Formats: sequence, structure tokens, C-alpha cells
Amino acid sequence: VGSAFSTTWARKELDSIASDPPRDHVFQVNNFGALDNIQNQLQEKIFAIEGTQTGSSSSFQHEMSQEGFSALLTPDGPVLGDVGSFDWSGGVSLYPPKKASTFINVSQKSGDMHDAYLGYSTDVAIQNRIQGLVLGAPRYQHTGKVVMFRKTTGNWNQWAEVMGAQVSDGEGEVPNRHPGIFPTAGRPPPEHCFWLRHCRCRPLYPWRIGGSQLSPGLRYFGQALSGGQDLTQDGLVDVAVGARGQALLLRSRPVLRVDVSLRFVPPELARAVFDCGEQTVLRREAGEARLCLTVRKSSRDRLDEGDIQSSVTYDLALDPGRLNPRAVFDQTKNRTLRAQQTIGLGENCESVRLLLPECVEESVTPIILRLNFSLLGQPIASSGQLRPVLAEGSQDLFTASLLFEKNCGADSICQDDLNVTFSFSSQQTLVVGTSPDLSVTVTVRNEGEDSYGTMVTFSYPPGLSLRRVSVLQNPRQPRAPRLTCESTRPRSSSCSISHPIFREGAEATFLVTFDVPPTADFGSTLLLSANATSDNIPKMKNAFFQKELPVRYGINVVISSGEQSTSYLNFSASEEKSSHVLQHQYHVNNLGLRSLNVTVTFRIPVELNGLPVWTKAEVVPPQVPSAPDTFLPPPPPPGNCSIAVCRVIQCPIASFQVREELTFTLQGSLSFGWVGQTKQKRLSVLSSATLSFDTERFAQFPGQEGFLTAQTKTVVERYEIYNPLLLIVSSSLGGLVLLALLTAGLYKVGPHLRFPPFLCPPPPAQVSISTASPQSPPSPFPLHVSSTALPTVPCLSLSHPAPLTLSPCPRSARILQAAVQGHDGSGSSRC
Repeated sequence: VGSAFSTTWARKELDSIASDPPRDHVFQVNNFGALDNIQNQLQEKIFAIEGTQTGSSSSFQHEMSQEGFSALLTPDGPVLGDVGSFDWSGGVSLYPPKKASTFINVSQKSGDMHDAYLGYSTDVAIQNRIQGLVLGAPRYQHTGKVVMFRKTTGNWNQWAEVMGAQVSDGEGEVPNRHPGIFPTAGRPPPEHCFWLRHCRCRPLYPWRIGGSQLSPGLRYFGQALSGGQDLTQDGLVDVAVGARGQALLLRSRPVLRVDVSLRFVPPELARAVFDCGEQTVLRREAGEARLCLTVRKSSRDRLDEGDIQSSVTYDLALDPGRLNPRAVFDQTKNRTLRAQQTIGLGENCESVRLLLPECVEESVTPIILRLNFSLLGQPIASSGQLRPVLAEGSQDLFTASLLFEKNCGADSICQDDLNVTFSFSSQQTLVVGTSPDLSVTVTVRNEGEDSYGTMVTFSYPPGLSLRRVSVLQNPRQPRAPRLTCESTRPRSSSCSISHPIFREGAEATFLVTFDVPPTADFGSTLLLSANATSDNIPKMKNAFFQKELPVRYGINVVISSGEQSTSYLNFSASEEKSSHVLQHQYHVNNLGLRSLNVTVTFRIPVELNGLPVWTKAEVVPPQVPSAPDTFLPPPPPPGNCSIAVCRVIQCPIASFQVREELTFTLQGSLSFGWVGQTKQKRLSVLSSATLSFDTERFAQFPGQEGFLTAQTKTVVERYEIYNPLLLIVSSSLGGLVLLALLTAGLYKVGPHLRFPPFLCPPPPAQVSISTASPQSPPSPFPLHVSSTALPTVPCLSLSHPAPLTLSPCPRSARILQAAVQGHDGSGSSRC
């Protein structure tokens, strides 16, 4: 402040005191008021103190580095630990001779290194003549971490790291300098232990030595470490570990490796050994398995090889993972064998015999023999009871395979010849809706050599689904083939036959059942195909077979007479020339699961012997368009409507929907003039309705065919009106005449004579008109006429030159039929 330091030498003195560069840290002002600006600049440069950082404060770089916290001499120069650099992330400074220093730390991308204290401890590791720096970070994430750096292309890069595993373990002590061993890591309390890690930097430590393993009273075990020297003169490196009040020497153990040889004698099972034909129990020898273990040392030491002994325990298993093993050990009669023996260095071999307990059906995959062993070193008396140990990472699981001989002829190439056929079991037509399933009988034959992985694939249209498969017994092959089927893709199913080998000359017959949904639509025919394939190489021509089955669809349409129909009409003699309204009602229902086109055909009597019967007949109301009327005149017998002329009305129903109901009403005028021709007082008038559809595509449900036709009947009755006066006069006159005749007769004959027997006249003729006819089925429109005896006609003589022809009507167009029975002169009756 002021001009006190305006001279040159005074200014230099201030520059020497201030931090570099002086221009940023020396300010000259004329009064103390100008210090406010300087204060603001200083506030922006205030460094954050440990534990008091804020979001707006800057970070330390090397201002609080504490360089020299740890020190190490390396071939590249001295290394000083900078635990406080970059907010106490830490690092080290390497000072090569005659070169600028190099700062080594973790990449800035690792933002979690704050407060890690990297460089707390340092050491050097050498492997394959490559030097590495090992730095400890004991406060990393409160668990500790050891980081290794390697020099590549002139730069130091992070190569590996080892994480701590527990809170406050403080890992980071790395005082080992032995080439080939990754430095040991010591942990102060609370664990009182240390680790030994191999130079390859595995993520997990192979050895963990705790103080409680050695002595319960040890404290701070692992606080100080020293290694890399052979203090016991056995050629193995020893490690000295410090604890509170004492030091311990830990010896290295000799390392062993085991080479395993596992093979079968003979290496392949002959077909005559495992193929037992129709037998089920075999009990044949399958050769032997030979096991050899070769033990050798992998550590460099001065121990006598003859003193090294190990106890080896091994477990053998045949066909592991299979439910039923194909081979067993002769010694145990089981699939497993466990043995233990003490062996030294060198080769040690043993043989075990094998048996085949049952017939081998699956001979494609070899028999697997699995070996699992463990090694426990025996104490070496000449070396202070040291125990050898199996090398870390040694393989202890081995397998061997016993192959089966194939039946492939002299060229050892199996060439099968598959043939597949099928038939629809007792089905000529598939009726969808009435047939819930479709059964197919399939036959597969192998006329060549053994077929491996034989499979039959069925292809079928959408809608079908595989329900079940059952094997049919073949008398030529007592042993039924194995069959496994599954539907892996839509519209197809695959069945493996006698997996994995379908033998030469074998035949398999099985029944495949498919589900047929009642709403499925397959068109007019169903196409089913079968393709037989195998895994044989080279591939032979695949066997293919296909067949079509006609398809119809089940329906259930019914027609019935309605309750609103006219059931009874009567008239008198004076009303014969009049008419009355007649109404016949029909209901049509679709009770099935499909819509279809249906035609309703009505037949009604309209004329009899030239006289009208039913006039002005029509469908009321016309719910569907009707076809033009058709009149059927009476053809010669036995034609339709032989007595009356029938009117045919057809009503097509387009797309008759499911659960839909339609009502048809036949309405017209019924005349009575034709009734007098029958000489009957009571008769019936019938109409009929018939449902028709495309019989090539649809079929009525079984047992429901009778509901395709319905009839409606109206009873017509004629009644007489009597005059009582005429009856009284006639009766009186007749009585007087009879009395006079009786009186005259008695007078002439006399009272003492016996009267002769009264001669009764022959019975009067019976006249009936009915629908029955012995030559043909009943008419759909029968006219029933019945009468009492005709008192004035003893016999009805049919002497008309053109006698009344009474032939029956077919069911579709009947209306009237009459039969007259009487007596001729000879006393015989005729119609």
C-alpha cells in the first residue's frame, strides 16, 4: 500500500516472497479502500479444507500433496507418495535421472477416488521382466484398494486393482518386493490378517491368513510384512509377518500338479454285446475303464521327491444325469464308485470292470464316465511336517466316452429306406360338428439299415390339433416301439419313433387322434400329409404320403307347426258354396353352430276334381322372398298329388344365422263345395313344409332328420239341420200303417200258429274314405272321410266307366286319398 516499495530492489524482494507467478500474487494500491477488490479475488481462490468442501469452492491439486508420505527407490528413480494431491485422491511422483518428474495417479474419470490416500504405501512388482508400481489406497470407499501401474510406450497406465471386502479393513500395506509374487496386503484392526496374491492379479485372493488361525492372542497381525527370502533353506520363499509384540515366519508349501488319463478297453462296444434282441435282462461284460494319475511337482524347492506323498480320493460315475444308467461297475453293481489311495510322485494306474445290466435301447450317444478327485498332501517329516498342496486352479473333473458300434454295413455309412402310409380309421367323410375327433392309423417301415433320429412330421390345415398318440401292437414285433410326439409349430406335429435308433426292418403302427373343433372350416376336403425323415448322412429320399378326406358340416335346422294354425272348421249343407279363412303356421329354427342357405318348400291342396279347395293361398307376412309358385297337376299313379292338385311354394332363406327363428304363415280361403263329393261328414285338410339345403356340404345331426319335415292339419266337419215337423208326420203315418198290417196278419193266420224266424236283411254297405294305400306311402295331404251305413243302399256298385283311381300321394305333395269298400253281386269286396 502506498509508494514504499516503488524502488526496483524492493519490488524484487516482494516478488521473491509471493507465489509464482508474482504478477498474479503481488498487488500495488494507493489506499486501503482498494483492498476490497483484492479480497474478492482471494475469496474466489480460497482452497477447500478437508471435510469442508462446498459446491462453489475449488479443489486442491498439489498444494496439500504431503509429498514424501511414502518413499521408494526403483530402477527408474525415486518414488514419493503424494497422498493429499487432488483432494486427497493421492498418487506418486517419479523422479527419473536428468528428466522432469512424472505424477502417477488414477485417471480423472474415476471420480470415486476422493479421500482414498493413494500412495499411502508403495512397492515394486516384476513379472516377465516387466516392472510395475503397486500403490496402496487404504481409505478408498472405507474398504481400501491396491492399484498396480505398468509402463507402456513411455507412459504409466493403470493395469490392475484389488478391492477390499469389508468396511474399515484398511487394505493398502504392500511391502513385498519378490519378483513373481504380487505384494502381500496387510490389514490393521479389526481383522488382524493379511492376504497373499499371485502376480496375475486374480480378482479374489487365493490365500487369507488370519491371526486367529495361528494364535488366539495375536493382535495387529499383518501390521508389518516382509517377504521374498528363503529363511528355512528349503528352496521356498518365506514371509515374515509382524504383530503387536512379536513376529511370525510363515513358510511356503510345495505345490503339486496331477495329470489324468481316462480311457476304455475296448474303446467301442460291439453290437453283439449290447443288442439283446427280445431279451430284457442282459448282464454282459462291457470291458473295463483304466484310470491313471500322474503326480508331479510344480514348485522349485530342495525337498526330496521320495518324501512327498499324497492321499487321493476319486469318485467315478457312469452316465451321469441319466435316470437309468446303461452300464454299472462290476465292483459295486451300481453306477458310482468311490476309492481312496496314497500315492507318490509319478504315474499310478487302476482298472475297473463294467457291466451292462439291461438291454441298451439308446446307443447313439456314448456312455459317459465322469471322474472327480481331490488331493490332500501328507506331512513331510524331513521338512518340519510341511504338507504339499494341489496347485491352485488345477482341473479336478474329467470325462471319457464309450462308443457303440453302428449297424451300417461294411462302408460304415448307414443308409435307411423309410416308408410311411396312413388311413382314416373307419371314416369315409368327416362331418365337422358331429365328429369330435379324427383318427388316423399310421404305419412306418424301415426297409434299409439302421435309421437314426427317425421322425414323422404331420402337416394339417388350421383347426386341427393333436390330442393323443397310441402305439398299436404288431404281432410281428413283440417289443412295441417308443413314440414321442409334440406340436412345436402351428399346423404341424412331429413324432419321433424308437428314438434314437429305428432298427433295420422295423415297423411301427400307431393311432394318431386329432381334435376337430365344431366351428372349424376346412373347405370341401381335408388334406393331411406325413413326411418321414432321419438324421442319417447322406440324406436319402424322404418318404412322403398325403391323403384327402371329404368334409361336410353338421347342422341342426328344424321346422315345426305353429300354435296359431286353424285346427277346426264346420259348415252346414246350406254353406257348401261358401268359404272360410284358413291359416297354417310354421316355425323354422337354426339350432346348430353354422349359418347356411335353406329353402322352405310348402305344399297345399288347391283343387279336387275341378272344384277349388284352398284358394288365394300365400305366405303372410312374406319374411323372405319366395320363389314363383309351382302347380303340380295329378299325374298317373303313383305320381304326386294323385287326387288333388297341389300348389308348391318355395321360400329360400339366404344365410340363415345361428339361433335365428323365422315364422311362416300360409293363409287363404277354404271352400266347402268339394266336401260333398266324398259323401263324408268329417275329414282333414293337411299342408306340409320341408327344409332343404346343400347336402354335399351340410349334413343334419344324426337322429334329427325327422325335424326337416312338418305337417299342419285342419279338421273339417259337415253337419245336418233337421225339420222336426216332417219327422213327426212321417213317424205317425208309418206307425198307423204298421199297426194295420199287423192287425191284418193276425186276423188271417190265427192266434194258435207259431211265427217263422225273422229273416234279417244283409248288412248295409260301409263307405269309408281314408289315406291308407297298400301300394305306396301315405300322402302328405290325406283327406279323411268316414260315414255311417247307408240304409237305402245294400251294396255300392262301382260301375263307372272311369272308376275312381285311389292311388297314394307321396310324402311331399299328398292332399287327398279315398278308398271305397263295398260288395258286388258275388259277395266279394273290392276298392
